[in-house]
Amino acid sequence: MNNESTLQVGHLAHNKNFFQAFLFLSIVLLVGCTPNPRYRIRHEIVPPKDKSKPLEFSNESSDRIIAVVDDFLGTPYKIGGTDKKGMDCSGFVSAVFSNSISMQLPRSTSEMWKLGWSIEKKNLKIGDLVFFRTGTSRNPDHIGIYVGNGKFTHASRSKGVVVTDMSDKYWRSKYFGAKRILRHNR
Repeated sequence: MNNESTLQVGHLAHNKNFFQAFLFLSIVLLVGCTPNPRYRIRHEIVPPKDKSKPLEFSNESSDRIIAVVDDFLGTPYKIGGTDKKGMDCSGFVSAVFSNSISMQLPRSTSEMWKLGWSIEKKNLKIGDLVFFRTGTSRNPDHIGIYVGNGKFTHASRSKGVVVTDMSDKYWRSKYFGAKRILRHNR
C-alpha cells in the first residue's frame, strides 16, 4: 500500500468518526430538546382533532372548582401573582384549575384562548373559561371562570378576586368569547 492509499483510508476513517460524533451529538441535542413533563401535560388538554369529544368533567369537579374559587375570593390583584398574596387574571385561573382538579393550564390568557372548544354564551357551564378584550389588542387580554347563574369570577385590577355578573355593562361590552376545556355532566 502506498502513502496516498494510506492517507485516503485514514481520511475516510476520520470522516467516519466525525460523522458518528456528529450523529451522536445531534441525537443528544434532540433528546435534550424534547418537551418537559409540564409541557406535555399542557398539551394533553389541547383538544384532539375530533372536537366532539372533550375530556370528562364531573359534578364533583365543578364543586371542587367552586370551593377553590370561594377560597381565593378577596385575594388582592398582583400582576404576575399566582397565590393568595396576590394574583392576576390568568394566574387566578391557573391556580383554580391546578388546586381543584390538578390540571395545569398555560400561564397566559392568550395561550389559554388556544385551548378547548369555542362555545356560545348561552351554553356556558361552571368551569368554562370566559375571555374579554379590555385593551386595544385583537386578542383577549382578560380571563375568568364561569361559575353559574350568569356570573363569572376573575381577578379584577381594582377589587382583586371577585364574582361579577356577565350582564354588567362594562364586561358585557368587553366580552370576547368562551372556551370549554372539559365535558360537563350537569
